[in-house]
Amino acid sequence: MRQTLLAGFSVPRQQRLHAAVADAIERLYSGAVNEHAGEIADHLLKAGSFVDKNRLVRYLTLAGKSALEAAAFEEARRSFHSALSHLTDVEARERADLLASVAIAERGLERWEAACANLEEALEIYITLNDRRMIARTCIQLIGVFVWAGHPQEAIKTAHQGLSHLEPDVNADRARLLAALGQAQGAAGSWEPASEALREALNIASGLSDPKLLARLRGARSTVDYQFFRLREAALHGEKASGAEARPWESAIELQYEYQTLLSLGRLDDAAKVRDELEPLAAKIGQSYSIARCLITRAELEFGKTPDLTKLETVLQQALKPNPKMPSLFWDVFSEVQLSLLDFLRGDWASSQHRAQSLYRLEADTFLRGAGVGTLFRKMAYGRDHAGALAVLHENRAWLPCSGRPNTIGSWWMLALVVEGLVILGEKPEAGQLYPLARELIDTEAVVLWPIFRFTQTVAGMAAAAAHQWEAAEDHFQAALQQAESVPHRLEQAEIRRFQAMMQMDRAAPGDREKAQTRLNEALERYKRIGMPRHVEMTQALLARAAGR
Repeated sequence: MRQTLLAGFSVPRQQRLHAAVADAIERLYSGAVNEHAGEIADHLLKAGSFVDKNRLVRYLTLAGKSALEAAAFEEARRSFHSALSHLTDVEARERADLLASVAIAERGLERWEAACANLEEALEIYITLNDRRMIARTCIQLIGVFVWAGHPQEAIKTAHQGLSHLEPDVNADRARLLAALGQAQGAAGSWEPASEALREALNIASGLSDPKLLARLRGARSTVDYQFFRLREAALHGEKASGAEARPWESAIELQYEYQTLLSLGRLDDAAKVRDELEPLAAKIGQSYSIARCLITRAELEFGKTPDLTKLETVLQQALKPNPKMPSLFWDVFSEVQLSLLDFLRGDWASSQHRAQSLYRLEADTFLRGAGVGTLFRKMAYGRDHAGALAVLHENRAWLPCSGRPNTIGSWWMLALVVEGLVILGEKPEAGQLYPLARELIDTEAVVLWPIFRFTQTVAGMAAAAAHQWEAAEDHFQAALQQAESVPHRLEQAEIRRFQAMMQMDRAAPGDREKAQTRLNEALERYKRIGMPRHVEMTQALLARAAGR
């Protein structure tokens, strides 16, 4: 009946009726027009020539902002685009504001290139208008998208561009832009410039006596501290940033870093509390990376308690399936590390090495650099490619951590994998030379190196044994066993026993052969239970050596 009646109305009359309905809704809900902005905008759009364009743009913008708050990003994107289409060429500021809003919606949809393009156009307008405040804020948004899209150098360039327009301003916007620069430098794996930018930002915030700003900057500081494996500092700054006002997207990223920091420190109960806050937030805003990381980490922790390679593989396949929305620069590295390790544990060493070679080719100047080299080196070592493995190591040796200074998380992963690979190759003197670095790794207070499933005390034990520092090696292995039982991690318990037995065989003190046999039998039982055929073969070969056969 309704459609029949409407069909009898002329188009102009329908448009006038829609305009009247919009007016009525506006009067009826005069104190809550924001909540009804979408409905009003819909009627205004249908009012055609009977509507004021400025009023239409206003309600479309309000509707878009309401949709953003509800994380309805596609709806927000449509509203903002519609508003843009009704602007005139002379409304430059409104256009820039809408472009920035569209970019937030595009980021929520994880359409990185579109978000970058809209923010770059908005930035050009604000620069033309000499609006320093909006230049800073737009640069901060653009930096975040560039980093997340895997373009840290573009992010750094944008930060410097923004700062050049703020001189000589010293205010909250400058502090936030400096913090964004620090995060971009951290993502690019550059400690000194990252630290300097963050230090200046925190100094400005302290001088402004702005507790909320200070808390936000500490959140930024915590992400960079994690990237350089300064775990104590990352945890401390993360706690001090708790409760700081931040947009949901940035909050989820900082919570993800805090979660990984606490996991590395072995503070699993504290990590679980952060995860319980992170997971619903990431699900609400559709942040694929955080959702996947949480899913994978749950599976890793469960695997530690009850090793089931099939179950782990199922979760990894679900979480790591190709997703064009993921930030490729970081996600591809992380996913290939996971999948290569899974193949390695299952005994498919050919596939594992193939993935490791793909990972090696992905290496770039980021805080993850070194993960690919280390993964490939260890796989080649176990595959007995002695010359090839050493060639890869010597070509990229400069990527290992440097003593006495902050180092990226990727370089520490590389150290752990290289120490193990050198031991397996029989290059004990070279592995022993890395023992001081292994001790520095212990000093970070890291317990577990996720996602490579290795405890830091295990790494130090292997390096100490290679250096013939037998007493220190025993202490490290005992500490590792205690941690692996406490976390718990059943696979690492087997690995520690294997490496400890290899040390005892090398030391060859009275009773060591019997101790080694005991440890190897314990490891063998666990490898069989987990279903690791190649590790079973290795352990059986070691048992034969220990027995003198």
